[in-house]
Amino acid sequence: MSLNPFKRRAVKVFSVVLPAFLLLAFPFIGKAGTSPDASKEAHAKAVQPLPAMGKLIVAGPEMKDPRFIGAIILLLDHSERGSAGLIINRPTGARLGAELPDIKGFKERRDPIFYGGPNRTDRAMALLYSKKAPPRSMKIFEDVYIGAGKGFFDGLMDNLVPEDVFRVYSGYVKWEVHELDGQVAAGLWTVMEARPGIVFAREPKALWHKLAR
Repeated sequence: MSLNPFKRRAVKVFSVVLPAFLLLAFPFIGKAGTSPDASKEAHAKAVQPLPAMGKLIVAGPEMKDPRFIGAIILLLDHSERGSAGLIINRPTGARLGAELPDIKGFKERRDPIFYGGPNRTDRAMALLYSKKAPPRSMKIFEDVYIGAGKGFFDGLMDNLVPEDVFRVYSGYVKWEVHELDGQVAAGLWTVMEARPGIVFAREPKALWHKLAR
């Protein structure tokens, strides 16, 4: 029986491809910056929040790209480098325990691996809700952090407390400089403030219908 293509990528991601440090793995992630065209967009503040690291964008009814219809994306970067984010509402059928049994503490877990986006699906990262900054991670907003790399995953379970929540994603979404701003202006996306309860919603598949009202 042939393996599911997603499963082949997921196994490769965690056992072979993941580099040691987050910034090496995902160079698009940096400090929260202003929009590349912030001076021209200032008038839009009264209408809705501007795209920024730590904000959510929700696909609107005008979205025609099949990859993003019904998508909710947490922005990880929006700066002079362009924009990047993770789709947070698309769990897959791949499970941590089945795909990553060699990662400490994962073998018995049935958590789904989430589809983070169409770019570099041979790599993965995790979002983590924690009151304490996990080692080898970076804060995205409030108590939500991002981490990647074998070193991060190997130590993840050792640093968790019962109140912590984490999800693993394969792939991410990226835009060129100004591209996302143009899509927001065209009504393809609505920018929203992010909350941990949204990012880690218990029913992620139902999330778009709640936020897109």
